[in-house]
Amino acid sequence: MPENQIESKKFVVERYLEQIKILSALATALLISPALIQVISGKVYSNIGRPRMVSLRTLALVSNISFLLVIILSYLVYSTIVGSVNKGVYDIYRTATRVFSIAQFIALIVGLSFLVAMFYQLI
Repeated sequence: MPENQIESKKFVVERYLEQIKILSALATALLISPALIQVISGKVYSNIGRPRMVSLRTLALVSNISFLLVIILSYLVYSTIVGSVNKGVYDIYRTATRVFSIAQFIALIVGLSFLVAMFYQLI
């Protein structure tokens, strides 16, 4: 394989790993927001009924689990890429990498959806 082609594949892998780090950092930051919303809603909206508060807690729980799943999947994607690089193959299109990346993106969308639903419940 020509040297220029290997360098371009290395560059693509580095950018892909950087994307994974950013997505993981975003999920970590968003992990705090449902808990913060619950604290604020408990103080500001003290007249919220019990069923609505249970609904808010359920939305927060599902949102937090989704964001934790994003972080765990980030490590799995990272490890699949490191495993391929260790073999000397710079391939971000491996089946395992693609499956975990898609699952990571879906988990992020699910977490954000439940977070938005929680905001909507508060309004």
